[in-house]
Amino acid sequence: MQYMRARIISFVFAISWCGPVWAHDFWIEPDRYVLPEPGGISLTLREGVSLKGNAIPYLPRLFEDFSRTDSTGTAPIISVIGDNPAATIEPRPGQTLIGYQSVRNLADLDPETFANYLREEGLERVFGLREERGEADENAKEYFIRCAKSLVTVESGFVQWLSDSLRSLFGNQDVEEEIWQARLGYILELMPEANPYGLDAGAELPLQLLHNGEPVADILVIAIPEQDPADQVSARTDADGRVTLTLARPGPWLIKAVHLIPLYDDPDARWESYWASLTFEL
Repeated sequence: MQYMRARIISFVFAISWCGPVWAHDFWIEPDRYVLPEPGGISLTLREGVSLKGNAIPYLPRLFEDFSRTDSTGTAPIISVIGDNPAATIEPRPGQTLIGYQSVRNLADLDPETFANYLREEGLERVFGLREERGEADENAKEYFIRCAKSLVTVESGFVQWLSDSLRSLFGNQDVEEEIWQARLGYILELMPEANPYGLDAGAELPLQLLHNGEPVADILVIAIPEQDPADQVSARTDADGRVTLTLARPGPWLIKAVHLIPLYDDPDARWESYWASLTFEL
């Protein structure tokens, strides 16, 4: 029965997922980012634009990693095939970093759709390469991989008191590795260089973008606030893969970046893209 249920859900999802629209963001959307005490959090995997979009069920065939990292280490997130929201977890006191890296998928995009996608994601440099390769008027066959993270926190009074006390005692030294600094080893990964839960509205958030663990330059990084998705801020990474964004509004934020590389010897695709995202509440 579970096998048949999984096949049916996968079929229905495939029909709804393979639509004509491209350049969709992918992000992890908890129903709560901040808990005053331990409790359950539902995790929705979402694909869309402007923080609105389709929910993707829990289907292990779609991902290489779906995990949680907290003070005890990293463990896979296990759910029921077809569940939507995809999973429910109970974070420990302190921070929990949720990660999701998809399997490699293939898209075949008509020239207009591909061109719009390049403009939206700040990938205009690809136009010149398309011309050089004589592909400007051809469909673009592209592999894509999603690399999403979300940071949630349980801020019980005791945990906050202990954290403040230890920081007061040891100054700026880290008592233990901060969860927000944890690197998941994804192909494309947005790394905050300040604790998002230590910032107020209007503060600057420094980030570094890593491709296979190495800084990647000249990539557009966009921050989208849930309160007003049209009020986005963006900047390009420098030579060290770093960028600083001013987050003016309180509430949930989506930070995203897309890195596209050309392929030359693959018979099925000419491009491969990696989509990194990070969600949290300011």
